[in-house]
This record gives sequence, C-alpha cells and structure tokens, in this order.
Amino acid sequence: SFVANSQGGLLQGDGQVFARAGPSVRSMASCITSRVFVHFFSGYRRPGDLQHQIERHEVIEHLHVFCVSIDICLAKEFSDLTDPVNLRWWKDRILSGQLLGIGGGPSCETWSAARLLDDGPAPLRDFRHPWGLPALGTKAHHQLTIGTQLVQFLLQLLVVAASCGLLGFLEHPSFPQWAAAKDPCSIWSLSVLMELCTLECFQVATFDQCLWGCKARKPTSFLLLRMQPLHKHLLSRGRNGRCNHYRKHVTLKGRNFTGDFQTAIAKVYPVQLNAAICDTVMKAASDYGDRSEVATSLPAIFVPLMSSTFVESTCVQPDYAPRQEGS
Repeated sequence: SFVANSQGGLLQGDGQVFARAGPSVRSMASCITSRVFVHFFSGYRRPGDLQHQIERHEVIEHLHVFCVSIDICLAKEFSDLTDPVNLRWWKDRILSGQLLGIGGGPSCETWSAARLLDDGPAPLRDFRHPWGLPALGTKAHHQLTIGTQLVQFLLQLLVVAASCGLLGFLEHPSFPQWAAAKDPCSIWSLSVLMELCTLECFQVATFDQCLWGCKARKPTSFLLLRMQPLHKHLLSRGRNGRCNHYRKHVTLKGRNFTGDFQTAIAKVYPVQLNAAICDTVMKAASDYGDRSEVATSLPAIFVPLMSSTFVESTCVQPDYAPRQEGS
C-alpha cells in the first residue's frame, strides 16, 4: 500500500531513456551545456544549505557546478511553482540542456500525518482520497489545491529530467506506519509513485533525519533519480537508515512557546544531509564527463534568480502562500 524502499525497477523505456546508466544516458547527458542544479522549495538561504555546499565544493579543472535556490519566500522570478507558466519555463530549462539536475521537498502541510493527532489541524486527505476529502470548505480547498500543485510540479519535472538523462530527488515525510489504522494519506501511496518505481532510474530510500543531525527523529523518504550513491549513503547509517539512538528526540507535536507548530523545525535540512546530497551531485557531474565546452560560469538567465541574503538557522520559512495578483 506504500513505498518505503526501492532498489529501482526493471523498465528502461524506449531507447533506454529511463535506464540508470549506460550509453543512452551518457548520450543524453552529453547535450548538457551548463551544470546547474536547482533546489526547489529551498526555504531561506542559510549557512550550510545545499547551494552553499555546492558553491564551496572544490572545482576541478572544468568541472564547474552551480546551484540555484528557488522558493516563493525568496521573492524571485519564476518562484511561484503553482503557476503553469513557470512550470513550462522550468521544463524548457531542462529540455534546453541548461540543468544538471533538480530536487526539493514540496510542502507537506496538507499531507502531514500530524493532522491525525488529537491536537493537530483537521485532516484534508486520507488514503482513499489522496487529492482531497469531499465537501471541504473554500479555505481547505485552497490549501489542498496548493499542496497538490506543488507535489505535481516536481513530479512532472522529474519525469522530464529522467527522460533527458539528468538526476534529481523528491523529499517528503515517510508513510506514517504508526497511524496505519487511521487510513493516512501519503504521497508514497500515490499510484504515480508506484509507477515511477517500476523504472530503473528511480530508487526510494526511507531514513530518519536524526542520523544526520536533526533534533527530531523525522522519518523521511527520498525519491531518487540516478542518485545511487546517495541511496546507499542514506541507508548506511543507524539500522539500515533508521534511528538507533537511545536519547529522546524533540517531538514534532503541538505548538512551541511562540504558538508555531513544532513541525516547523523539520522544514530545514540538516547540514550533514545537504553535504551528502552535494557529494552525489558532484560525483554525477564528474561521471557525465569533464567537457571544456560546458559553461564555466552561471548562465545569464539564472543570475536574477540567485539569492545571497542569509538568515539565522532558527528562522524558518512560512507555509507556502503564492502572491495574489496585484499584491
């Protein structure tokens, strides 16, 4: 009923476009003109984030890799990921060979199992209605629409990236097995995720973020596109990726003294996890070959999207709220 771990499927697709590696993948990757990794849903810039890790990584000869952080809270162009025009723009960037890979964690606000807790917000989805419970009010429907669009945005881009020989990831809370009797909703139960897992180029790894420096246990799953080293690394700590600590963790339940939900602290990836993602991105860039004709500076089209204003580690981005027209 859900995906927890997957070593990759058997289907390679026509022309082996969904193969994990091989001549067809190298041929597609040879069309890359700049090695840019885009981190969607990045939140505010902070020391140790994924862009920071990639930017400070050692540059070897012509192996220049760049990272762009995209989130609506950064207030940059093309950052409203619910806008179909922006979806088309990012698809064009992939198809034009301007990207090496993409990744991110869409908002889990409407998908969260915290909605099943007694003191949590009301659930908006369940196992049988993953796209929304029937007869919800206008406000709840608006929340559902945004949550659905954000997940579908990244899934669509990952399919395009897969067919172009690129790499990527999607992060989301793992299936809440503790609440299985309550028929919880999870993206890891979606039929589209099941289908993607039949392709050779996709793997799934489920692990606890406390093994990577998070104060909470934070069970998490990653859908990985041609990021085999990261899949292996995520499952190498603890008990096959699961917590082996004897200390107590921060509980992601209820609200803190400021009135914010405790789940807010889990929006930010631990620095160690960002470093692991960075290492895999750099390895993939190296495996694709060190061609001198690949851009050694960030393409001009991405320069306006760059953000260098850092915030404190305790500053957490708000829930996704697209700007209204005219505001």
